[in-house]
Amino acid sequence: MSLAARITPALPSPSEPPRPRQRAYSLFSLRYFHSSIPLIVFDHNRVEHDNNRSRPKGRNGLRTLAMPADTNANGDIFGGWLMSQMDIGGAIMAKEIAQGRVVTVRVDGMTFLRPVAVGDVVCCHARCVKRGNTSVTINIEVWVKKVSSEPIGQRYKATEALFIYVAVDNQGKPRPLPAE
Repeated sequence: MSLAARITPALPSPSEPPRPRQRAYSLFSLRYFHSSIPLIVFDHNRVEHDNNRSRPKGRNGLRTLAMPADTNANGDIFGGWLMSQMDIGGAIMAKEIAQGRVVTVRVDGMTFLRPVAVGDVVCCHARCVKRGNTSVTINIEVWVKKVSSEPIGQRYKATEALFIYVAVDNQGKPRPLPAE
């Protein structure tokens, strides 16, 4: 897909529902004397996703680049590396909720949906789905943005899992979560 085919106008079409008023686009312009001439407008609300139906759920807790050192024997990004990125992204949210140290105690329902390639941007989207007395359950989705291979700009969900963290004190013993 050519670059021109992926650029969409910043204004919504008449068939789309109205969007909230916000600057959801990047304006690339040329400064000429004291004037600004618009060159390209990218609308960030119109990102290419799989079938344009699904969107990441949760807050983007971690964003990184898949590197050649992270590949398996088939040349795809190693699933263990993805899992470690998910654990880091989930732990950031869990630490904020627990207001202190947490440890990972369990991972449930790890499902690898699509491979990740070298050069892809990997984004871990985290959301809290359950709070216990000492534990917090975080759902983590990994979304990939193609930036080095075709189709450039495409986004898709690569994997998803539930990570369970427990808040611990300095001795490593479980401690209660602070009140919300």
